Amino acid sequence: MTVESDVECKFSGNATIQGQFPFIKAVETTNVGVTNLGRGPLVLIISGPAGAGKTTLSHNLVALAPERFARAVTTTTRQPRAAEKDGYDYYFVSRKRFVELLERDAFYEHAQVHGEQFYGLTKGEVERHFSSGRDVLLCMDVQGAAQLHRMAREDSGHFLRGRVVTIFLLPPNFDELRERVRQREPMPDEELERRMASMTEEMRNSAFYDYLIPPGTAEEALHNFLHIYHAEKMRGGWNCGRKEETSA
Repeated sequence: MTVESDVECKFSGNATIQGQFPFIKAVETTNVGVTNLGRGPLVLIISGPAGAGKTTLSHNLVALAPERFARAVTTTTRQPRAAEKDGYDYYFVSRKRFVELLERDAFYEHAQVHGEQFYGLTKGEVERHFSSGRDVLLCMDVQGAAQLHRMAREDSGHFLRGRVVTIFLLPPNFDELRERVRQREPMPDEELERRMASMTEEMRNSAFYDYLIPPGTAEEALHNFLHIYHAEKMRGGWNCGRKEETSA
C-alpha cells in the first residue's frame, strides 16, 4: 500500500495547511475511497447565509483532498451570475425542465429560495460521487438541508440512511453580511431588505443543524470543518449506514 507522506493545501489568501490532519494524509494513492477509515461516504451539507463562505469552504476542501471530497452541483432555475459556469457552479435549467425533473422523481430535495427561483439536488449527482468512494460536499439552503436530513434519518431503508451531516456557517454580523450581499449582486434596497429578512429566518434554523462553525477566516473555517469531518468518520454505532441496536 502506498501512503501519502504529506499534505499541503494552498487556497484563497495564500494560507497553507501542512501535516496537521493525519487522517487526511493516510490515503491509499491507488484508491480514492475512504475504506481505511471504516465508515463509508457521507453527504456533508454546508449551509449559511449568502456571503458566509460556503462556496469558498467547499472549493478549499476539494483543493486539499480531491481524492476524498467531491462537490455536488445543484440544479437551479436562476440565471448564472458573471463568471459562473454551467455544470461547475450549478446546472442552470429552465422552469419547464425543472418541472420535468420533478415529475420524474429525479430529486432528493428541492426548494424555492427567497420566494423566487427553484433549486434541487438530483439523485444521480450524489450517487455518481458515492460510487467513486468520495464524500459529497453540498452547499444547500436550510429548506433543502431539512428535507434531506429528515429523509436520511426517518427512512430506515433509504440509500442515505446515517450518511447525512449538516453544518452551518455563522456570519460575522448582519451589517457585514448586508454589505457582502450588496457587493455580490447589486439590487434595490427593498429587495436587499427582503433578502436580509430571509437570512434572519435561516439563522433561526441553524439551531437544528448537527454542527455550527463560528465566524472567522477561510482558514479557520477549513480547520473547524476538518475536525468535524474527523469526528464523523470515526463515529461508532453504525453498520452499512444504519444505526444498530445491541443487547448486553
